[in-house]
Amino acid sequence: MTTIVCPVAFEVMRPDEFAECIDGVLAEGNLYERLWSFVPHYEAPRPEEGEEPCHGLDSIARFWLELTDEERAALVRLHSAHEEAEKTMMRDYYTSRGETIPEWYL
Repeated sequence: MTTIVCPVAFEVMRPDEFAECIDGVLAEGNLYERLWSFVPHYEAPRPEEGEEPCHGLDSIARFWLELTDEERAALVRLHSAHEEAEKTMMRDYYTSRGETIPEWYL
């Protein structure tokens, strides 16, 4: 059995934020609904009450053990794809300006 490690970013990102902001969630079966199912258990103000996050309080990491291995794998895969797309976008930006690409985007 392989343990799926919770990415550090999931210590800050809320399930509803991931569901709404990361491409591909809707294509992963009921993952979208599953992520939103954690909202009633939030300790901070709910998303409809305000977008100001309480960093780490209601993060994906808090609910990590409640997710199935399949759901965890999908979250990690989608997060990795999102990070790579963001890096590609930033490399293209710096290249188009003729500037040096910062190391963290390589």
